[in-house]
Amino acid sequence: MARRFRAAGRDGLAATMGKSLLLGAGHVHLHLISRCQELQVGGHEVTVVAPEVFWYSGLASGVVAGDYPPELDRIDGERLATAAGVSCLRTTATAIDSASKVVTTANGRQVGYDVCSLNVGSTSDPSLLAGQHPRLYRVKPVRLLFELCADLDIKVSAGEAPSVVVIGAGVTGTELACCFRHRLSRNGGRGRVSLVGRGGVTPELPGRARRSLERGLARMKVRFNQAGVDRLEEGRVVLDDGTELPADAVVLATGPRAPRFLRSSGLKCHDGDDAVIVDRHL
Repeated sequence: MARRFRAAGRDGLAATMGKSLLLGAGHVHLHLISRCQELQVGGHEVTVVAPEVFWYSGLASGVVAGDYPPELDRIDGERLATAAGVSCLRTTATAIDSASKVVTTANGRQVGYDVCSLNVGSTSDPSLLAGQHPRLYRVKPVRLLFELCADLDIKVSAGEAPSVVVIGAGVTGTELACCFRHRLSRNGGRGRVSLVGRGGVTPELPGRARRSLERGLARMKVRFNQAGVDRLEEGRVVLDDGTELPADAVVLATGPRAPRFLRSSGLKCHDGDDAVIVDRHL
């Protein structure tokens, strides 16, 4: 049985800890892994559950634009964990039984814990769109975008002019549309990049910033369409105003949502995006 001890927490709270289970290897957990020796000295047994290398989202735009190679965006979480003396399970969590303090993983393994930390990232939900498209890419995980970039490079090298449609004109979608346009331009490709958003370009920003971005999109020849998506079909995106956009690839940037297993595990989640509800102590 894991050794347990009591550690003073914030505001004088105390917590009993022994087995610490880190689900995901994102920014927070990578930092925690680098400091895990402090936990181990205190008696923690630390385990990380993560499916693959960590792709750093902060550098993703530069990779999509063609300024950096994808290799620079990779962080080998398992290697860091091993060097720090932390166990690493290369799988994903599919369920959390908070009452029994057991996590079930995708390979069927059940892992017990005393304290479980969530850093599982976000995803996009393709079910928000009707229809199908053989080249539908989610923004998360970002490695999917790099696969699209490689495909675009092949098309450009073959003399083709690929068309990319980015659905979702928030900050992320707008930035990605510009990055794809830059990549095609620097590689000498003609191509076409369209941005789609019902509420306008980056509606979350102040008016002056939005107008500046709109002018920037026009200069870069990114075509903005203020409309919603009616359906996806092979080779095109049909908007709810009847416009049909050619689409060799479709990028879904309609906003992040938490993995669904969090809600199905009985954790309290927000209705809109399934994000776990936390208090001031996280």
